[in-house]
Amino acid sequence: LNSNHYPSVMEFELSNVCNLECEMCSGDFSSLIRSKREKLPPLEIAYDTEFVNQLEEFIPFLDEVKFYGGEPFLIEIYYEIWERIMKINPKVRISVQTNATVLNNRVKRILENTNFHINVSFDSLQKKTYESIRINAAFERTLENLNWFREYAQVRNTFFGISVCAMQQNWRELPDFISFCNELNVPVY
Repeated sequence: LNSNHYPSVMEFELSNVCNLECEMCSGDFSSLIRSKREKLPPLEIAYDTEFVNQLEEFIPFLDEVKFYGGEPFLIEIYYEIWERIMKINPKVRISVQTNATVLNNRVKRILENTNFHINVSFDSLQKKTYESIRINAAFERTLENLNWFREYAQVRNTFFGISVCAMQQNWRELPDFISFCNELNVPVY
């Protein structure tokens, strides 16, 4: 079949599974907020292995696949999709928006065998402020992971960026964020 009949970009936002309860977030994007703050039942995941099987036809023609959450590195079905991409089209650009709190051997194995472009959500350079915004996250560990992701992108010549959610708690830090990102030579959004 002709590649003109297939999409070149796909975006997935299949689950709200997340390990954080960020101040500015809602249960639509965080399973913990949905259960703890909103006192609502979990969102049902409507996708399964059969869905992943159906994607196989499209994977060879993709230039980019985007993954959002929740936290993408905690969403099981994303690993199934990444495994298929690894086998079928490992050069495709995989873009993720992550809170950078999850970096284990499973994540590293996927990243080392694919072409990840990473944007990290990081809202403060001050431990106390960061941890009051990104509830359940540990500042030092996140910063360590952020640096690992940045090095990964540098070595593989892929994209790495940082997203800041400007709000009352952190707006005074924005000039420091610009300096921080300039020092790392990464874009800030």
